Amino acid sequence: MNPSSLSIGIDLGGTHVRLGVVDHDGRVLADARDATPGGLEPLLEWLGEAAATVGAAAEVDGGLPSGALPVGLGLPGLFVDDRSGVVRAHNLPWLEGVPLAARVAAALGAPRVVLQPDGVAGAWGEYRVRVPRPRRFGYLALGTGVGGGVVLDGEIVRHTNHSAGHLGMLPCDPAAATDPRAGSLDAMASGAAIRAEVEELGFDAALERAAQRLAIGVSAMAHLYRLDTVVLGGGAVEAAPALAEAVAARLAGRLLLLGGLSIEASRLGRHAGLVGAAWLAI
Repeated sequence: MNPSSLSIGIDLGGTHVRLGVVDHDGRVLADARDATPGGLEPLLEWLGEAAATVGAAAEVDGGLPSGALPVGLGLPGLFVDDRSGVVRAHNLPWLEGVPLAARVAAALGAPRVVLQPDGVAGAWGEYRVRVPRPRRFGYLALGTGVGGGVVLDGEIVRHTNHSAGHLGMLPCDPAAATDPRAGSLDAMASGAAIRAEVEELGFDAALERAAQRLAIGVSAMAHLYRLDTVVLGGGAVEAAPALAEAVAARLAGRLLLLGGLSIEASRLGRHAGLVGAAWLAI
């Protein structure tokens, strides 16, 4: 496999980290996954070892990291300053103040490393695999928290060094909003929140509650950006594929200003953030 047609995607989450080699068609040729290390040096060590292992498995000419592939890295709650590096990394505070792109590039021998919010990376991956591509597209990932992104007319909506547009903070239960995060999608409709309610209420009741909350958040998101397609992804949707259909059913009658809205489950599944980040590094 010719390295010129490939890139590396890294999906760095609060719970797990995944690294993979991705081709220009979005196929993951090989990948590795592990629990997220608890500090920068262990993370860099793992990334270097994973790149070498995955590069060999993908049969990259010259192997990795000597193959010098571009790298896209998605992480949660990203806020980057060009001078000081990562200013805010939700769920991974030990990355704050770290020039992460430079450190990862050195560890992998990469010509460049492009940092992305994980939700934006996932949105770009899910948008690119759809043919024809939607004109006004939104994505929500229900993982450790809730992330997401919006693509309008082929352009990712982003601004303010990635510090704006955190869709997980959309309110879905105002009655619970006793602090800035309570009552938000991030607090009440993440994969972690749904798992906790499954243990407390059982699967069907937890799914019903999650669908109701997501319908409120998706309605706000869809009206704000005049969306025609919203994709739900992340671990919660992998575990409960019926969630997207349940949200669509509860949106009936809520979409007062929209001509129609398609609610779909992720097509890339656990690879959405990895594939999107890799594509954004090209």
